[in-house]
Amino acid sequence: MKKSKIKRKLSWDNKGALEGLPLYLIILVVIAAISIVVIISWLGSISTPKTFGTITPSPSQITLTDDDGDDISSTETGSLTVTVRDSDDNRIKGATVTLSGCDARFSSGGTAWAETNENGEAVFTGLHLEVTKGSTSSITVKAQKSDYPDKEITVPVIG
Repeated sequence: MKKSKIKRKLSWDNKGALEGLPLYLIILVVIAAISIVVIISWLGSISTPKTFGTITPSPSQITLTDDDGDDISSTETGSLTVTVRDSDDNRIKGATVTLSGCDARFSSGGTAWAETNENGEAVFTGLHLEVTKGSTSSITVKAQKSDYPDKEITVPVIG
C-alpha cells in the first residue's frame, strides 16, 4: 500500500467552513493580548507633566505715594515676596521669578528678577516702582523653570 501525502491547505468545505480557522483565531487573540499588555505598560510609564500651582505675592497689592508732588506715585524701597508652588502644593526651589510693568526694576538699575530659595520664595527688596498719582496699574509676576510651563499673575499697584 502506497502512502499518500496529505497536504493541508486552507480550503472551503461543502458547509462553508474554513479549515484551520480556530487556530488562526487563537493566534490573533494571543497577539492582541500581548499588544494590549505592551500598550498598557507603556501608558503606565508616562508621567504627568509638571505644572506651577499657585504663585502667591506678599503683599497682595502695593500702594505707592507721591511724596515729591510730581503727580507720580513711586518708591525706591519697595519689597515683594513671591511664593511659588507646584500643582501638588509643594514649594518649588530654583524657579526664576521676574517682575514687569510699572517700571519695575531694582533701585540699583537692574532687571527685577530673583530665584526661589529652598522655601520656594523669591524675595525682592529695593524695588523701584511708579504709577501716575490716583491711578491703578499692575505688575506682572512671571515664574519660569525648565520642565514647567511658564505662569504669570498680576499684582495691583495703586498710586
